[in-house]
Amino acid sequence: MRRWLIVLAVLVVLCGGSALLTQLLPWALIRPSVVPEPVLVIAGFPVSNSLLITFVVDILLLLLVFGVARNPQLLPGGLQNTVELLVGAIYDLVQQTTGDAKLTSWFFPFVMTIFIFVLPANLLGLVPGFGPFGIVHFDRPDQVPPKGVVTFADVPQNSIFHVPPELRATAKSEEGETTTEAEFVPFFRAPSSDLNMTLSLALISVITTQVYGVLHLGALNYVSKYIVLGKLRQGAGSLVKGNIRGALSGLGFGLMDFIIGIIELISEASKIVSFTFRLFGNIFAGEVVLLVMAFLFPLLPLPFYGLELMVGVIQAFVFAVLTLAFMKQATTAPHGGEQQH
Repeated sequence: MRRWLIVLAVLVVLCGGSALLTQLLPWALIRPSVVPEPVLVIAGFPVSNSLLITFVVDILLLLLVFGVARNPQLLPGGLQNTVELLVGAIYDLVQQTTGDAKLTSWFFPFVMTIFIFVLPANLLGLVPGFGPFGIVHFDRPDQVPPKGVVTFADVPQNSIFHVPPELRATAKSEEGETTTEAEFVPFFRAPSSDLNMTLSLALISVITTQVYGVLHLGALNYVSKYIVLGKLRQGAGSLVKGNIRGALSGLGFGLMDFIIGIIELISEASKIVSFTFRLFGNIFAGEVVLLVMAFLFPLLPLPFYGLELMVGVIQAFVFAVLTLAFMKQATTAPHGGEQQH
């Protein structure tokens, strides 16, 4: 009971804090952008708000590892106990899925890394302050901040916070002319709400899956899962021998196997799209819903916060588990046969 009260209190603080901060922004600034906005320029390289928070996620994970590994206890408690339970649960899942010690040693570090990275990347967008705080870009002296925006300091031209217009999307009017209002850019953005990050994770997951498949089965065995020519060769052989019936059967079923293999190959590529938009869509849509609900009524986002917390955890778990399932599938010999050595 006490734990549930603590969880409820955290939800109320998150919801209330974020809702009150959101009230600082006018309706005109609710312009969720699919494209991440640059907020810093370091040595000519633009750093977007989502990339900035990705660095924060990396630092938090390093601090977590340092805190757990600095002084491990034989009888763990608190943070160490929580981390060990999480790592043990994921390890048991990988072991039960693969049923092979070598594959478990391959898959577990990758799957665990994905989960512990995607989880905070999903949940950081729920922290109060993601949205109301940002930078106002001024391109001309006569520009003024958008209505409802309060500025606290001017950004010098030589500051890393000054993003030149050519490195960002300058606010445009409907006629295509530059408006007199400066551009407001949120300083913080959850990494999982950036399509670039989810696409990168999808590419890493799918490419690593193919690499594991080739390493475990061998290049020829792995390619034979998608380029199926066995029955076509049998049909061609029957045709050469004058066995018309066998040739028709072999060529017919061989053509079906070949087409199915090509479809399977296309489905492997489609996993990139599935991974990318499943994670991005859930997190980005959740942030938009919370922002709109907070404008309607300060406490209205409370049930949605609970839902988004659950969605963030589930999406991290789904991404990791699907990666594990695809890796297991990639390392399975074609047609259920045994791996050839």
